[in-house]
Amino acid sequence: SRADLKMNGGSITTNGTNSYGAYANGEKAYINLDYVALETGEHGSYAVAIRQGNIDIKNSSITTKGTKAPIAKIYNGGELFFSNVTAVSEQDKGISIDASNIDSQAKIALSSVELSSALDSIDVNKTTTDVSILNRSIITPGNNILVNNTGGGLNI
Repeated sequence: SRADLKMNGGSITTNGTNSYGAYANGEKAYINLDYVALETGEHGSYAVAIRQGNIDIKNSSITTKGTKAPIAKIYNGGELFFSNVTAVSEQDKGISIDASNIDSQAKIALSSVELSSALDSIDVNKTTTDVSILNRSIITPGNNILVNNTGGGLNI
């Protein structure tokens, strides 16, 4: 069976180091957030963390304030969908995808999204990643690097 979490309205705020706002851990982990404000404030705190799971966020706002705190971190595969989302990483990357082996698969779809980051908007390392940027999404990297692909397969 699947582990499903659905939240409609409200907010998620973390204040500790290395804390995650929403974490889908495992192939059967599914999180759906609609009209939610996510905010993390400290070092290593991702608003969204995925390890082979699936996170779908709609009509929401996301802010990360700490160092080494991307908006989303995908490790060893998984799927991330944003629709009508405003997301800001004040000191790090927008979305970071990494893996312990090259065989993992990640999928990202951004639709009507405004994403801004201090560093690379999307960073891909050692994984095969499909990226879809749709419906007038605005992606603004602070260091002028939209996608940084270091050793992975990338399909845009």
